[in-house]
Amino acid sequence: MKNKIIIGVVFYGDLNQNGVNSQQYKFLKKELRDFVLKKYDFHKTTEWGRLLNEYESGKLNVVLKNSYGRGHEADIERWLDKHNIPYVGSGPKATLDGTDKFISKKIFCSHKLPIIEDVFVNLTSWVCHRKVILKKISKNICFPCILKDVAGTDSRGLFILNNENATKNTLDKELKEGRRFIVEKFLEDKYEVTCFVGGRKKLTAFEPAGLGGRSFFFSGKAKDKMQFKLDLPAKLPKTLITKVKNFSIIAHKALGCRDFSRTDFLVKDNKIYLLETDVHPGFRQKSVSTLSIRLSGVSINDFFKGLLEKQHNNKR
Repeated sequence: MKNKIIIGVVFYGDLNQNGVNSQQYKFLKKELRDFVLKKYDFHKTTEWGRLLNEYESGKLNVVLKNSYGRGHEADIERWLDKHNIPYVGSGPKATLDGTDKFISKKIFCSHKLPIIEDVFVNLTSWVCHRKVILKKISKNICFPCILKDVAGTDSRGLFILNNENATKNTLDKELKEGRRFIVEKFLEDKYEVTCFVGGRKKLTAFEPAGLGGRSFFFSGKAKDKMQFKLDLPAKLPKTLITKVKNFSIIAHKALGCRDFSRTDFLVKDNKIYLLETDVHPGFRQKSVSTLSIRLSGVSINDFFKGLLEKQHNNKR
C-alpha cells in the first residue's frame, strides 16, 4: 500500500482491564507495519470529538475497538454508525446479542446449534418463584451446576454450586436489580475448545485451540495473564474439529458478526456443546486469535490488510 491506513484504536470498557487493553495496543502497533495506529481513550469525553474531527479531516480512516472488560457494550458501534465512521468488528446488534448469554443461546438454539440446557433467573422471578426455580434446577440441571452472569465475560461472574442450599445462598447474595443469571449443568472431565473465525471477502474458521486439561476451571485473571496450557491445534479427532469449525461459522453468521469472532465449546464423550461467541476477540501476542492466524501461515498484518485494503473508505 502506498498510503498507510490509519486505524483509530479506541480504549473503553472496564478500567480494571486497561492493562490488557494496553498490551493489545502495543502488540498491534508493532505488528501492523502497513498501518498507522492512533490511540483514543473514550473514558475521556473530549476524545469522542477528537476522533470525529480527525476522521472528518482525513486524519483517520477506520476504527478498531480495543475494549476488554464489559461496559456499555454497543455505545461505540452505535456512535460510529451514527457518524458514518467505518470500523473493524461487529455492529451494535451483534455486539449486544453476543454479549448476552441468554439471548445468544436462544439464537444458537434457533439455528439448531448444540447448547447446554439452562434455567434463567432474574431478581423478579427469584423473589416470586424461588422454590419453583430451585426445584427446576435440581430436577433438570442437577448438581454440580454452574451459575453464570448473563453479562459476564472471561470467566467473571461464574460460580460452581454443589447443592441446592449453595445455589439458594449464592442467588440471594448475587441477584440485584438489573443482574441476570443462567444456571447450567457443570460438565466434569470435559475439554474446552475455542475457534477463531475471520475474514471479510471469504469467511474462514481457523484451526481450533484446546484450553488446558479436561477438569481445569479458568479464572478471569488466568485468562488475562494467559496462564493456561494451550493445545494448538486442539487434541480432537478430525470429525470433531470439522464440526467445531462448522458450528463456529454458523454461530458467527447467526449473531450477524462481521470481520471476526471466536466461539467457545465444551467437548465431553465426543459430544460438542457451544458455550458462547466473543464478537470482539482480542489480538494480543498470545491470544488464540493471533496464534490461530499465524498457524495458518498468515501474519497479523496481512490478516488486517485482507479486512481493510481497498475497503477502508467504505461507509458502514
